[in-house]
Amino acid sequence: MSIKSLLYPLGLVFLFATNCDLSPLGDDEIYPASIPEIEMGKLVEMNKEYHAMNDGEICSTLNEYGLTGFSRVLFINDTNPCLNRDEVRIEIQYSEELLNQAKEALIANQEYTNVVDTENLNLKESLPLYGCTICEGPNINSVPLQWRFTFSNQTKEEIEVLGTEISVYVDANGVNRIWGNWYQVYAPKFIEVGYIYAQEVFLGKSLTYEDSSGTLIQHTISASDYGKTPYLKYVPIKKEGTLELRKCWIVELKIDSELKWRGMVDVKTGEIVNVETI
Repeated sequence: MSIKSLLYPLGLVFLFATNCDLSPLGDDEIYPASIPEIEMGKLVEMNKEYHAMNDGEICSTLNEYGLTGFSRVLFINDTNPCLNRDEVRIEIQYSEELLNQAKEALIANQEYTNVVDTENLNLKESLPLYGCTICEGPNINSVPLQWRFTFSNQTKEEIEVLGTEISVYVDANGVNRIWGNWYQVYAPKFIEVGYIYAQEVFLGKSLTYEDSSGTLIQHTISASDYGKTPYLKYVPIKKEGTLELRKCWIVELKIDSELKWRGMVDVKTGEIVNVETI
């Protein structure tokens, strides 16, 4: 059975908050924290300042919220600007110094990364990226020309913030790309919706999915479809020109061992804010 799934357009309705006070992050803890998209002219200027601050060494761009997270919004002709940069053809082997360069770049750019302390960075992967220093003739080689350091999702009070992995690329000249960012995350003062209620929100709602033959199957959710006990995550949700940071119960829903969905229910409002395949 294919794991490809579609939200049934009538059976599963997402009810979003009607509160229009989507204030940007400030000194007061507002829940949910809402980060507005930045007007293009201002964003272009911010991106220039970001590059100037890094002496033009970084080719990656800011996203629509003025952060280092990946976005194509500033890609000229929809082309990744890093693809147009000449590769630094100097072999570099792994060292702690390279890793420290990656961490220090995140702190130096904290206005755009929201990373303020290297102690909070958890290295997930160190990956060499290969190319040639001898690129013609019989002795063409393949050696590490840069390293990609990927840091795990941010956590707040030991709760993971989804979608916040950061990858930093380092070559012999230093850091050349930062993709990904963390957030200023505000928690609601109280969890007003328990996990049992969060599960029950889905009862009787419908999901559709494609079976192995491509046929659309409609499934009505029952209690037997619950996965493991719901758990908490912070979830970035795009909505009406803003990005909201919501604390959610993650409700696993399944039909069999091959097909699962992950539903996200706000702990304050009880809304279903997203459903995705896992």
